[in-house]
Amino acid sequence: MGNETETIAATNWANLQFTDWLDAYGGAGSQGLNIIGLNAVVHLTLDNIYLDIKFTSWPNGHQFPSGGFSYQRAEPPIVTTGDYNGDHIVDAADYVVWRKTLGQSVPNGTGADGVPDGTITTADYTFWASHLGNAAPGAGGGAGLAAAVPEPTACGLALAAVASICLRTLSRSRHGVRRKS
Repeated sequence: MGNETETIAATNWANLQFTDWLDAYGGAGSQGLNIIGLNAVVHLTLDNIYLDIKFTSWPNGHQFPSGGFSYQRAEPPIVTTGDYNGDHIVDAADYVVWRKTLGQSVPNGTGADGVPDGTITTADYTFWASHLGNAAPGAGGGAGLAAAVPEPTACGLALAAVASICLRTLSRSRHGVRRKS
């Protein structure tokens, strides 16, 4: 199974080997799962989230599949960025959200709760200030803000305008400019 010497916890996901339930807790050819009371880590591949889970009951003598079961699940860790308004950049708009909600109670890590304790405090301001100017995850691949790229048509028009100005300037300098007196 490969995890005999590892801590079975979501925080240790990189050191764990993942397999299916029967191989991990029942063994090949097993009639039931021997998972009650044991720690497990589930990888939700579509969201790339790792969760701690522990089954507390599995009716029908652990037969798989048996229908109902019960378990305890840890919530995924809260990741805060200082992006309190969700626009994928930590900026002055996030400060406004913090200021307007200062002193309020919220679910841990939501709104302007950068230090996830369930209350908007000055510590959340300090957290925001230390991340000011950063791009939050989801902002164009996570490498920063996407730069505006001009379209080819706009570039062509700009070059034509510059060329026109340059030609006009050259023409005036060669032929002189007549002014009304």
